[in-house]
Amino acid sequence: MKFDWKYGFINNFILVLLSVIIWITQSFSKITNFRPYPWLLAGGAIIFLALYFLLWERPFKRKHPEYKANNRQFSSWGWVTIFTGVLLLLLLIGTLHLHGFPLLWIMLLILFLRDSLSSVRIRK
Repeated sequence: MKFDWKYGFINNFILVLLSVIIWITQSFSKITNFRPYPWLLAGGAIIFLALYFLLWERPFKRKHPEYKANNRQFSSWGWVTIFTGVLLLLLLIGTLHLHGFPLLWIMLLILFLRDSLSSVRIRK
């Protein structure tokens, strides 16, 4: 079993970045009272995502095909991580009435661990 943290980071970088942006903007409640704020945030996110995928991710994955999702397979530890993570989330939601950003960060951690525990599929 190999822990490929680089693949986990590259594959989940955009989700972590968007989560941090949402967390920062929600922290400043005066900004959220601005009426066209949701439209500006959505437009900025769409422009950022388009630039990210066109200028960085596509060229990177063409150069390094081992980082494409269809060239990876989940190990048994990856599936165990998903199973226990989802059970933990359901337990936290049911017992602590947890919602919002703690759930988002736990889901991101589960996705990072799942992707980091995947391995490169051997093509024959």
